[in-house]
Amino acid sequence: MHAAPNPAAMGARGVDGVADLGPMPGGYKVKEGDCLYGIAVRHGVDPGIVERMNPELAARANNIEVGEYVRLP
Repeated sequence: MHAAPNPAAMGARGVDGVADLGPMPGGYKVKEGDCLYGIAVRHGVDPGIVERMNPELAARANNIEVGEYVRLP
């Protein structure tokens, strides 16, 4: 029997190489076509706050990948 991959042992990247912060309260899992600005607006949050809460994603805010998690207040 094989054990499931341990995300902590893989650092901040999941099995498929996408940043995996794991499901979290107040979080959002990125879907096709999403960008940080659009996610913020849809959730009624100032885009600047979302960028500050997600610095690892903010550097590529218009090129985030499906399956990544975005922290939301």
